[in-house]
Amino acid sequence: MAIAEALFLTLALELPFFAFTRRRDIGALLFVLAMNAVTNLGFNLLYTEVFAFDPAFLWAGEVGVALIEGSLLYRFDRRNPWGFLIALAANLVSLGIGLLVNHLIGQGYLSVLAMLIAAVSIFALEMILFPLAIVGAKKPRRARARRA
Repeated sequence: MAIAEALFLTLALELPFFAFTRRRDIGALLFVLAMNAVTNLGFNLLYTEVFAFDPAFLWAGEVGVALIEGSLLYRFDRRNPWGFLIALAANLVSLGIGLLVNHLIGQGYLSVLAMLIAAVSIFALEMILFPLAIVGAKKPRRARARRA
């Protein structure tokens, strides 16, 4: 899988997990997008160019990325200890589905891959927009009755 496709798949899979953090605003979304872009591109460049697809680096690198992302989320999300668990879960799901997608590509099941990417993208969009819409919707205030 090419680096751009790996980044797209990672973002589509991991962003919904970060909707479970306490911060659900556009700043948080942009932070998570930037964090995932940097860690994913850095990991994939090391994995493909420096370590030549070494399976040991795949596992060690994924753990390293989860620790980095967990640390960043912990700091960004006001020291929320769930940042580590969210990052670990997101990276495990991303790794598992990434391995499945690579297997499907190797077997020639590109139509299945296209359906998987479409479904995951729709799911990711819903998981991102729904919490933002809830947080963005403010309850109307009741007007106070004036005393005469």
